Amino acid sequence: MQNSMDTKEITSLFGLDFHSTLPLKEQLARKIGAFIESSPAGTLLPSERSLAEVLQVSRVTVRAALKKFFVSGRLVSCGRNGTKVAENPLAFDHLDPAVFGIPLPRVELQFLCYENMPHQQEYWQSTVARYNRLNPGRRVRINFVDSNSCPFAFEYPGGDIITVPLWVTAEQREEYFQKLPDDFSHPAEDPAFLQSLFSKDEEFAYFVPVFMQHRQLIWNRKLADICGFSSLSEEIKQRGFFGITRAAHEKLPGKYRIGGHVWDLLNFSCVPENGRFPETALEILEEIAALPSDERIFFTSQRHSFDMVENFWQGKQLYTDIIANFHAYLGNPSFPLEKDSFPLPERGKKIVWAMRVGISKHCKEPGAAADFIAFLLSDEIQSGLAERKHVLSLKNEYLKAFLRERYFSSEEALEKYCASLRFPAGKYASMLNWMRFATYDIRQEIVMVMRKQLPLEEAVKKIQEKWSKTTMQMSRRNIS
Repeated sequence: MQNSMDTKEITSLFGLDFHSTLPLKEQLARKIGAFIESSPAGTLLPSERSLAEVLQVSRVTVRAALKKFFVSGRLVSCGRNGTKVAENPLAFDHLDPAVFGIPLPRVELQFLCYENMPHQQEYWQSTVARYNRLNPGRRVRINFVDSNSCPFAFEYPGGDIITVPLWVTAEQREEYFQKLPDDFSHPAEDPAFLQSLFSKDEEFAYFVPVFMQHRQLIWNRKLADICGFSSLSEEIKQRGFFGITRAAHEKLPGKYRIGGHVWDLLNFSCVPENGRFPETALEILEEIAALPSDERIFFTSQRHSFDMVENFWQGKQLYTDIIANFHAYLGNPSFPLEKDSFPLPERGKKIVWAMRVGISKHCKEPGAAADFIAFLLSDEIQSGLAERKHVLSLKNEYLKAFLRERYFSSEEALEKYCASLRFPAGKYASMLNWMRFATYDIRQEIVMVMRKQLPLEEAVKKIQEKWSKTTMQMSRRNIS
């Protein structure tokens, strides 16, 4: 539970001078520092939202002011339980450890991380600070990079530990990364972790998944009632995805939309096998062609990456399906919200995206790097992933406890769901190429089919021709 300070107390402790030449971020950082110094360990800070609203600044300013205290370990984020003053908050970067008889770090590692949104940075900074406090003989320093800059990060000789983007190929893996030490306890070989996630793949000799994300169905309870749906996920299981879409189209007033981007129907549902055009994609295209030609059903244009999520949060859309942790950072909408794990087709496996970590070829201390990765798999970190980062743990105990609390009343249903989860090991690059293809290369054909401007047979022919060219280009790149 967050600090229950009222407006007067927040203003008294953290009030800002808008006429000062000192930036608001720096003013607030000084006030927060003074609060930490005068408060015992475990004291709760007001929430980011409360600080932003009372002080009349943006949450970006609040996060920027808080950042250095998470980095130095003086504040600890405890998820829903709020942000607390840390135990023994020593800011090692500003003190000489030798004065206190604390050994200087013998090993220093650079951790290159592409999760660089503010809430992601906060999580990684506090996690790295925790590791450094527990391991005074080692120091991990985190550097945030753009995911598009990762090829250059791979070649950076100062990088030791690297978060691995989805698109990394087998050739890049062998060129830029070294295999994990022989004595490393990999989750693929540890029964404490969910074994159905892993296949016998060479990828796991190099990379370690440290948490996972899945799609989540989120729907507007008020609009679902208008449609007569008690549970959208149950309706999908009974009628099928396109069945509930047609039913909603008949019952929802004209000012409301039903779903998200039409191309997402393909890019999230298909993984090409051995370069072949997915049969599932043909089935989905047939279903799209059979729908009424109405722009309310799915978005057929895009203003920005999250326009359909924005539309949903304004109460104008029946449902959206997004990566499960994304909604946690959007705040609460004004309408009643329902969430469920995305329904699984009977014939399918539920693909989950893993955050993978690897050791760079440049790393001179692979044992120390492996120790940091092992820390990311420890009970201390895995047990708090759902609360602190809104992602899924790989460990049976914590994964099932979270799913049992949120989604499943039946142990049989829980076990069935867990058995359905998998990482597409060795296929991330192929999967990402398909997602790019479905989202950008064939968007026009998909939209024209939905608008009845292009016959299905002609659209399928054009799409398959484009896919053949794409796979040929991929093959040439791999050969070269």
